[in-house]
Amino acid sequence: MRKVLFVLLLFAFIVSINGCLDQDRAYIDNQDSEENIEDPKDEEGEDIMDNTCQASELVSINQTHTLNADELWSHSMVCDNLKLENSMIKLDDNNFQGILETSDFHVESFAELVPTWNVVLDEKSTVTIFVAIGNHTGYSDYYAMALWRKTYKTSLEDQVDQYGRKTIDTITPKLIDINRIKFKVIFAKSDTDATALKNISITTIPKQSENHYDFSILQEKSILLEPRQQLSVPAIGNLICSPTSLSMVLNYYNHSESQSLVSSYVFDQGAQIYGNWSFNASYAGGFDDLYARVQYANDLSTLSSYINNDQPLVLSIRTQTKEELEGSIMAYPSGHLLVLTGFKLIDDTWYALVSDPAEYEDSKVNREYNLQDLLDAWRGYIYVVQTTPF
Repeated sequence: MRKVLFVLLLFAFIVSINGCLDQDRAYIDNQDSEENIEDPKDEEGEDIMDNTCQASELVSINQTHTLNADELWSHSMVCDNLKLENSMIKLDDNNFQGILETSDFHVESFAELVPTWNVVLDEKSTVTIFVAIGNHTGYSDYYAMALWRKTYKTSLEDQVDQYGRKTIDTITPKLIDINRIKFKVIFAKSDTDATALKNISITTIPKQSENHYDFSILQEKSILLEPRQQLSVPAIGNLICSPTSLSMVLNYYNHSESQSLVSSYVFDQGAQIYGNWSFNASYAGGFDDLYARVQYANDLSTLSSYINNDQPLVLSIRTQTKEELEGSIMAYPSGHLLVLTGFKLIDDTWYALVSDPAEYEDSKVNREYNLQDLLDAWRGYIYVVQTTPF
């Protein structure tokens, strides 16, 4: 009986000690969490930044939208060997490649989509741009939009799968419920610190798209550009309406590059064309002080807004006969690009002020086209170049 009593007393004593120890441990833990744990600092007392990307909830983007580097970073699943620095995405260690892969973005159903990317480059930079489209069931393959270098650019081969088709600069869905998009960017290892992604843009044509041309909103306006013609340029003159138009806009923003030089920088080695819309706009956005994108704008108010803000626009047009655009020197059944510089009212009729590079002499480039005729020929696409982020 005494042994049993002794064992019971010993057991109670041990339990009471453990209880005290547990209470002391809880007290110490509480002190650590509330008083002794400080914000992480580096050796100089500066806050340590968590420079890792993170995938967030599904984000909706509208018909034309630019995702800047901060937005891309905060909506990415993968950011291997990359860093976000001064609102640009760069390689963290140049000895290895870097990969950025975003999470999903929601888009309204569309008939076609054209992306643009603004990347700062030098001669040692190489970046590859991919876009995938999908729905609630899954995604297409990643469509390779560009292998992007300063002096060599290619759109790579056309791609098609059950979700859509990629042809040069345009993605066309094959399913009616395509409403998601994501991006992937690969930075090749490099000996340069210059490579920096500023943004990625998309523009889409809605499945039900109507043109809206309200002339009552117009104001007379004229933007002065230095005219440049394309047709006297040896060998390629009849092929470079896009880079010649772009060179006039770049010159307006104090980047005085000849039409021949711009042509060499935007040439699509894969498609063997100078008129890849994504390439032209993306090239302009690669300057440190410029931002650019392709935009589908099926209303006159968008054009007027940019022009009133002193922004000349590159327009894509198409005509089957010369008479469809009175004053033009030829028809453009395969398409043509020119620069819209303003609007002018003559005898109660609105005219578009343009710099049309389809000439042999610079003095004949600036002209006036009947605005309604130009809008009838307009394909809805423009290049927008500006000095401030979108």
